Amino acid sequence: MSFSDWQAALPFALGIGKAYARKFPIGLDVESAIMESLWRSQQRGADLTRGYVYLRTIGAIKDEARRMAEGGRGTYQDVGAFV
Repeated sequence: MSFSDWQAALPFALGIGKAYARKFPIGLDVESAIMESLWRSQQRGADLTRGYVYLRTIGAIKDEARRMAEGGRGTYQDVGAFV
């Protein structure tokens, strides 16, 4: 199943993203990260299938968590880095 555009895929992605973000002890800006990720994918001409949207959503959450972690991506090891 493919979504027609990033806005059609957004409810599916938000459901996944919010559930995945519960693993992190801090408040991430989940909605903005997911919307930007899906919008960029559509601009690049990606086919927004369920599997692709799932992978992009998880990646967007991880990237947002890395941005918020102290020391950046080089020192990010696991969720314990946020404490």
